[in-house]
Amino acid sequence: AREAHLRIWGEVVEGLHEGIVVTNLAGDILDCNPAFERITGHARAEVLGLNPRVLKSGRHDAAFYAGMWDALVTRGSWVGEVWNRRKSGEIYPERLALRAVRGADGLPTHYVGMFSDISREKRDQARLDYLTHHDPLTGFANRQLFMERLQQAVERASAGEGKAAVLLLDLDRFKTINDTLGHERGDSLLLEICARCRRVLRDTDTLARLSGDEFVIVLPDATTADVSADTARRILDAIALPCRLGEHEISITASIGIALFPRDGGDESTLLRNADAAMHRAKEAGRNGFEFYTEDMNTSSLGRLLLEHQLRGAAERDRKSTRLNSSHANVS
Repeated sequence: AREAHLRIWGEVVEGLHEGIVVTNLAGDILDCNPAFERITGHARAEVLGLNPRVLKSGRHDAAFYAGMWDALVTRGSWVGEVWNRRKSGEIYPERLALRAVRGADGLPTHYVGMFSDISREKRDQARLDYLTHHDPLTGFANRQLFMERLQQAVERASAGEGKAAVLLLDLDRFKTINDTLGHERGDSLLLEICARCRRVLRDTDTLARLSGDEFVIVLPDATTADVSADTARRILDAIALPCRLGEHEISITASIGIALFPRDGGDESTLLRNADAAMHRAKEAGRNGFEFYTEDMNTSSLGRLLLEHQLRGAAERDRKSTRLNSSHANVS
């Protein structure tokens, strides 16, 4: 019965997708299963008698391994993720569970490690994280990542009594180009605009696409208004250069609104809203320019909003009155 039990467990271990390695208390490898060979690239005969450190990737420091072995000795087990190196030299992530095997006296006699290659899982997670934080067309930051970067810039500026700037950029008459030349050419134009903006900006600046032809830029170290103004001018000059789209050569301009922290807002939402108000003022001023936010802009925007609401209300009342009069006329 014992031999049958051992044979069954031997077949189970041999057929596992997870790698198994057994060591003595000194850490010398006594045995491993086929999955170990498949995952690491090391044949069983090559690793017998060696220490598992032959798999070390170099990505973990001594403190990491000290904590691992301390848990194994004191608690009898350790579970976590490690980066190891295959025989080919490729570094890969694995999920590892270590356990002490104890004898009849309760003292450890061996250590067993069970691990699985999670490279695909890591790639899938990285891809998901990328899609969550980046615009699918341009590859630059999306609204979510932009808000995170802006929050970081605001926090750093607050801690160091520094400044930051938000530049909201909207292309002028992009819809006309998009409708005339088609969405494919419109997308090509957006990609070219992004490339030009990126060449103007520093590595520490964030360029994000909010929607359509609307972009936003975070300047985390805009120490003065002049820094923001100089950046805006260079972006406008870069965008205004002629652009070839297939057989067509076109020119396009942009309007930029600028809000400064902490002068124009103490949080991310306020800064973005005020930069938007400044951008609309730049549009009203004739396009192809930039405007800094001023307090009267929101007052003006509110006035326009109320006026539009009143006009819509008057138009709706007029339509209702017309329908009512028509109904009375039909009854008559």
